[in-house]
Amino acid sequence: MPLPLYSSYPPHSYQKIEMRSATIALLPFLFAERDRAALLQMRRNRDAEADLMKNVEGWEVGTYMGEPIYKTIDEDGWHEPKKFEYFEHSDPMYLRTFADCHLRR
Repeated sequence: MPLPLYSSYPPHSYQKIEMRSATIALLPFLFAERDRAALLQMRRNRDAEADLMKNVEGWEVGTYMGEPIYKTIDEDGWHEPKKFEYFEHSDPMYLRTFADCHLRR
C-alpha cells in the first residue's frame, strides 16, 4: 500500500507548506490594503490640486482648462497613475523610498 506523498516529506517541509499557505491566504488582504492606500493618496492629490488652483478662474479638478485629460476613459474608469503623478504632492523622500524598494529587486 503506497504511503501518501505528504507523509514522506521531511519535518521542516511542513513548516514551509504552512508558511506558503498563510502567504497565499493573506495576499488578497495585502493587495486590498495596497489598493486602498493608492486610492487615499490619489484623493489627497486631488484635494491638493483643488486647493492649489482654487483662485484660477474656470479651473476644474481633473481637467485641463475644462477639457478632460483622459477622453477615452469613462467617468468611473481608472487609469494606473505614473509614479510621479502618484507622488506629486508628497514629500520627495517617499519617492526615493519607493524607487529604492522597487529597484533593488
